[in-house]
Amino acid sequence: MAEIKFSVEKKAEGIKFKIEKKIGRSVSAQVCLLLDKSGSFEDEYQSGLVQEVLQNIFPFALVFDPDKSLDLFTFHHRSQERKSVTLQNWENYIKDQRLDRDNDWGNTYYAYPIEDALKKYGFLEIKKTGGFLGFNSTKTMLFNQNSSDGHPVICYLVTDGENADKSETDKLIKSCQDNKQNIYFMLIGIDNDGNQDFKFLDKLAKKYNNCGFVTIKDLRQSLKNDTFDELIFQDELMNWLSEKK
Repeated sequence: MAEIKFSVEKKAEGIKFKIEKKIGRSVSAQVCLLLDKSGSFEDEYQSGLVQEVLQNIFPFALVFDPDKSLDLFTFHHRSQERKSVTLQNWENYIKDQRLDRDNDWGNTYYAYPIEDALKKYGFLEIKKTGGFLGFNSTKTMLFNQNSSDGHPVICYLVTDGENADKSETDKLIKSCQDNKQNIYFMLIGIDNDGNQDFKFLDKLAKKYNNCGFVTIKDLRQSLKNDTFDELIFQDELMNWLSEKK
């Protein structure tokens, strides 16, 4: 039997049907993916699993995002914004962007990409005052309730391990909630080796109402049997979207 080619458009149609059935209307939202690029995740990049994750999240951008594009940051001990995923480049994105073989791997830090995403969408402004020639200046973080274009933001964070900056990450998520920012974080822990418990991500989701969490034990099987969509688009996220105009 010939293998059925993956279709992001067909998957997007299915997602849209479920959303409109649940919410009763369409909703616009920016969609962003923060993608772990730590050394422990290298095998998943090279095997094609990360490409499959990306192409299964991208249809949500086709449904929600006004530009029909998925904004993307990769992260380890630093964060880097990448070219947005679109209908023109999604199919071989990881290989075409050389993300599977660029030797850019590191340790796991979540606060860097979260801060970069907040700045990109206008939720966070950083102002420096005082000092001389940029030295010894004071950094002030200003949090805005709404994004620059007024749309809510769904931010997916995909990781295969615990981070080294728990305090900094917690402070950012807390600030987003305290300032009632129009952004929701869906935290996805990939546990292919069966040794990860993601206690910190689970704690964040239980502690704050602006984020959800799911552990995926067998990623390939989840993608194969179509349970991935349900896992990363839980009722809490659906309810959060339903409150948006």
